[in-house]
Amino acid sequence: MQSLPRPPITRVVIACAVVLIAGQVARARAPFKVGPAPGWVRRVVPSGDSNKASAQAGTSSTRILDDQQIKVSGASVERYYHYFQRVDNTAGLDDLSQLRFYFEPSYQQLTIHFVHVLRSGSVIDTFEPSEVKMIQEENELDQQLYNGTNAAVIFVNDI
Repeated sequence: MQSLPRPPITRVVIACAVVLIAGQVARARAPFKVGPAPGWVRRVVPSGDSNKASAQAGTSSTRILDDQQIKVSGASVERYYHYFQRVDNTAGLDDLSQLRFYFEPSYQQLTIHFVHVLRSGSVIDTFEPSEVKMIQEENELDQQLYNGTNAAVIFVNDI
């Protein structure tokens, strides 16, 4: 049986931003928050046309922007992460359709600002807070090591 040819990939860019606040152990709270970026964050946008950035051989996506900003005040550290990732082939669609943000809830608080899909010049807000899945990531249990790391998993639909 002959398979049907796949349609060409429309250039898709996934953009997201999150803040991790680490400090003293806080009271019981929701696993993550949703809100705007803090006032101290400098807005950074990718320079030039994201379609012109050359794809590297053997990769499924290309990082267009990798913005990390840190604010230290007293006993707390805030880390802001913002990135744009361009899908280069069908494997990239699979890779970027599931985003994971790792944090240790005993001393970190995760705030998710946005998850956007940029397609053909249009920005699509794909973030639905009720669809975030919280999972406990314990990669070293086979060595009897427990570190308490959680992951907020976001399934990006319609890419």
